[in-house]
Amino acid sequence: MTRKLNRGVTLIEVMAALVIALVIAIGVMSYQYAGAQHARKTDARVTASRLGLLFLENWVAMGGIDDDAIYDPAVRLDLGLFPLDHYHDLGTDGLSVVPGLGTPFKSYSIFTNGTWFWVKLSYDEEPLSPGAVYPIRELGVSVAWMLDFGSEILGDDPALEFDPGSPYDLQRLIRFSKSVIYVPPST
Repeated sequence: MTRKLNRGVTLIEVMAALVIALVIAIGVMSYQYAGAQHARKTDARVTASRLGLLFLENWVAMGGIDDDAIYDPAVRLDLGLFPLDHYHDLGTDGLSVVPGLGTPFKSYSIFTNGTWFWVKLSYDEEPLSPGAVYPIRELGVSVAWMLDFGSEILGDDPALEFDPGSPYDLQRLIRFSKSVIYVPPST
């Protein structure tokens, strides 16, 4: 009796190899998707930090003044030029749901880097210490954005509002500054 040599691959071996390759491919694709999501959230956080710092440092450079006739962030920062070319001035009470510092000053919705950001400027007065000439003012900038990135649609609708019911992230930047408003010492 002669023996026949089996040199081929059986169907079961082929199916097992395909299942292993499929499991590896699904793992790689899910890791890639999670990495892309994480990169997008990190990019939004970095953009929010830079946007908040831009507003805060510009406001500090103007002495923390809260007079629209003297200081308007939209004019001073050239909002309307690239990359901050899509924005809406929401006024003083435009973002009542975003936590601020004390007295609200200005609020904006800004579309940049593929995401809508809501920026709220607010301040808090510190009591004037005896003998102090300039009051110390605590300036705060709150920047909020949606985590679901459902607001990526760029529209000219100023009614686009911040929805606190949706998942969102918030960054607050606070800095103390001497106010430029002169307060004469009491004699």
